[in-house]
Amino acid sequence: MNSKGLDQKPGRLKPLRGLKPLRLESSTLFGFVLAFGGVYAALTLQGGRIEDLLQLPAALLVVGGTAGAVLVTMPLKSIQEALRKARALFVEDRIDAIESVELITRLVKKVRRSGLTSLEQDIESIQIPLLKRALRLAADGLAAPVVSDYMRLEIRITRKHLERHARVFEAAGGYAPTLGIIGAVLGLIQVMKHLDQIAMVGHGIAEAFVSTVYGLAFANLILLPIAGRLRASAAQWVEAQELLTDGVASLIERMHPFILETRLGPYISQQQSSSPPVPPMAPTNSEAA
Repeated sequence: MNSKGLDQKPGRLKPLRGLKPLRLESSTLFGFVLAFGGVYAALTLQGGRIEDLLQLPAALLVVGGTAGAVLVTMPLKSIQEALRKARALFVEDRIDAIESVELITRLVKKVRRSGLTSLEQDIESIQIPLLKRALRLAADGLAAPVVSDYMRLEIRITRKHLERHARVFEAAGGYAPTLGIIGAVLGLIQVMKHLDQIAMVGHGIAEAFVSTVYGLAFANLILLPIAGRLRASAAQWVEAQELLTDGVASLIERMHPFILETRLGPYISQQQSSSPPVPPMAPTNSEAA
């Protein structure tokens, strides 16, 4: 456990948000480039051109039809929220487990010295909404089980909202391929009307299947990946809030900092992609205070 920032003098704590700074999520951009680049490479290797796939009627049918079907399926408010949440694809904005454990450990040390009422002066500097509300309840003297139940209830409610955002894109990903097939059928109908012009039949059939490509690509390269990322982001958020819930309960119980860091260590191991975190060293006499 990194001990930086844990040993603070009595008084107001150094502001600590517990949030990772916003930064561009490069893996998402690389994933989109790789996916569409693979499709383009396959097209060119087969002797095709990008112009072969540029059809406004097919795009209007797939995109417009998918949007209309989703509007019928989902409430407009849910769709608007899902579009806003989709920014998680491109920007990393999540709670840092290591920094959060450090924050909770510092607060525990302060509570062990000065009592729960000493939290009042530090609550406003915390930028995690649920943690801020929970600390206010703790400072008001509520018991650990009551605060934990409140936090877990809010986590469950928020998780349902986050899952609803993913379902919006999953629904769209289910409709898009079907709309693409409808577009292909409509195109073939037009081809069948002109069988007397046999020279144009092959060209017409090729154009008819462009909408199928649009539907499959729209669903499998855009909509469903966004839904998957939203679900992954929701899972990370829930895990981070569970860490804070355990941390606040430990704070109210005035748990020893060494035991606290050991208890919250598994959350850090989930965030670190390399080796598991090194267990904290045994507390010294000064830390036991």
